[in-house]
Amino acid sequence: MNKNILQFPLKTGKNMLYQLRVELNDIQPAIYRTLLVCGDAGLDLLHALLQVAIGWTKSHLHQFQIGQVRFSDP
Repeated sequence: MNKNILQFPLKTGKNMLYQLRVELNDIQPAIYRTLLVCGDAGLDLLHALLQVAIGWTKSHLHQFQIGQVRFSDP
């Protein structure tokens, strides 16, 4: 899954709001969702948002990658 942070920060008080484009790899035509997420959201909240936005039910393997570091459920 690619997470591309677009240049779209919006101020919401003390926090920033980011627009994320989340795209599934190796699928044509592209399947993606656009999410608005608070800048202080952790990966646990992002995980929950993706489950709902893509319609998953915790039955699809996925991971987060930040630079060279990958995060996933064991």
